[in-house]
Amino acid sequence: MRHCPSCWNVPQKSAQSVAAYRSVLTISPLSSVREDKCHSLRTRAVTATEYKATGQTTNTSSTNVNVIDLSAPVVELDASSPTIQTVGDSLHLTCTATTVDHLTPGAELTVEWTGGNGGATQIETAVEGTTVTRTLTFSSLSTTHGAKYTCQAAINIPSINVTRNNSSNTDVYVRIPSPMVAVTAQTATELVSGSGLSLNCSIQPPSVDTSITVLSNWSTPGGRHNRVNAENDASPQLVIPSVETADSGDYTCSVRVTDSTNSPYILDSPLAYSTTRITVKLNVTVSPIYEPAPGRSRGIGSS
Repeated sequence: MRHCPSCWNVPQKSAQSVAAYRSVLTISPLSSVREDKCHSLRTRAVTATEYKATGQTTNTSSTNVNVIDLSAPVVELDASSPTIQTVGDSLHLTCTATTVDHLTPGAELTVEWTGGNGGATQIETAVEGTTVTRTLTFSSLSTTHGAKYTCQAAINIPSINVTRNNSSNTDVYVRIPSPMVAVTAQTATELVSGSGLSLNCSIQPPSVDTSITVLSNWSTPGGRHNRVNAENDASPQLVIPSVETADSGDYTCSVRVTDSTNSPYILDSPLAYSTTRITVKLNVTVSPIYEPAPGRSRGIGSS
């Protein structure tokens, strides 16, 4: 008796026996379209008498194996990473996913933003060259929007339970706005040496939805009276009881606002400052000169 093709792994039995046979063809893995072909199973049933009289009888059954060489979608973001914005700015993150293979009918291309506030899923029927775009829009950024955002794209063929995924990430950093700072002199800005100087720094922190810390310091001419103010002091003062001529120059109050939660996606505010100029003049005392009365001698002992 002739053997069946070895790839079908058909067990051999005696020609006199009557039985049902089951043959399995396994191709693993189906790595490419090289297996996209017709595979045939040929069966032979014969008795000893028939074999001697007429030879073997055969029957053939065929099936098609369709292999889809499915690649993951291409995912592209229009935003550079990282993205740095300021509280109150608008931001648009656009993700474009494109299929690169010809897909079977009913395939779905899914694009979704995740992270932060996330985004809705958009589904289309995918064919070769199909592109799906999903834009995540922030009309007014807050500090809570600082996060890592991921655009996930997937091609799914439900009929054969096949999925290919791809993704791309971008980081969004949100900067705290600058505070408002103003320096005012409680005394005159033109002084004489020995006078007292009093300056006030008025700070108005920005309104943000996170816990903040206000840091400020005074810079003075020559660094003679520099000082670091207490945290969150909204009106730090600089008092010099007695100024000298070397104290003439610019006095600056510098302020920076930081995030108290230490979130990696919330950035400190830019440095804000206000300056006033103080002039100190030497205090000179002029003594009066006395002249003798007319007719009186300037000599010692004169009468």
